[in-house]
Amino acid sequence: MHSTQRSEAEIFEELRILTAQPGYVHAVASICYRDNIVSFQGEYKASDLEYLFDRKRLNRNEISTLLGLMMRQPVDLTELDEDTLRGYVSRTDELLGELHGAMTGLAIGELMSQAQQGVANDDFWQGAMMKEPIFYGTESAYSFQYRDFFAEKHAPDDEWLESVMGFSSGQALRVAGAMCSLMDARATNGRGTVGETKVGEVPVGPVLELFEFTAQEIAQHSGQEIDVVEAVFKALTFNGYNGQFNEIGDFNQVAATPLLPTGRGSVLLFSHYESPPVF
Repeated sequence: MHSTQRSEAEIFEELRILTAQPGYVHAVASICYRDNIVSFQGEYKASDLEYLFDRKRLNRNEISTLLGLMMRQPVDLTELDEDTLRGYVSRTDELLGELHGAMTGLAIGELMSQAQQGVANDDFWQGAMMKEPIFYGTESAYSFQYRDFFAEKHAPDDEWLESVMGFSSGQALRVAGAMCSLMDARATNGRGTVGETKVGEVPVGPVLELFEFTAQEIAQHSGQEIDVVEAVFKALTFNGYNGQFNEIGDFNQVAATPLLPTGRGSVLLFSHYESPPVF
């Protein structure tokens, strides 16, 4: 978090411009690898998880904001050189830190004003004052817990899901599980491609492929028929223009349809928390 004199709207606009740059999707992939994937060698230790609690790590809402802004235009898969990639990531971190500062500054300024006046407003923590605590709050559950409860929660809807959408809640769960499992396997087996990356650092190799999936490979990994997987993909793939996403708090279509089309017969899913059953 950085102190700032700029408004939230000014910072958000600069983020919009940054996320529209050619190849920015590779920066998002690098950020997701850095902040969501735990690397370790030898025996697994508690210290391997320390970075997940670092204040510099972006949370799900921050990453969702980046994706929402990026999807205001089609995904641009232009390859980036290392300097450009690191520049995008560095500037993203700076702007999101400044955005946090802008949100916090609003609340602190109001609290100081009340203190100077010697008054206390019982209704203070409402509306705009709640934006920062909600946006930067912790997750209410682990991603696997969302998935575990998904089938039970949506089983009563299976008749409608199967007749209208072409899949059941259990089938959607297996598709999502296969995507998350494959993501983990790629991260584990792809260390040679990514390179020796220290925890909390941007990977030195290409990582977008870790988050890219086709219906055919998910059908193979999940044991589901290809038409079922394609139906799940169709229901949850982003389609259209996210032009209504103009500030924090606006509807972000990426939150509802987290599979992002690449234009080359595949979709992108950037973390377990974005997997379909979480929603």
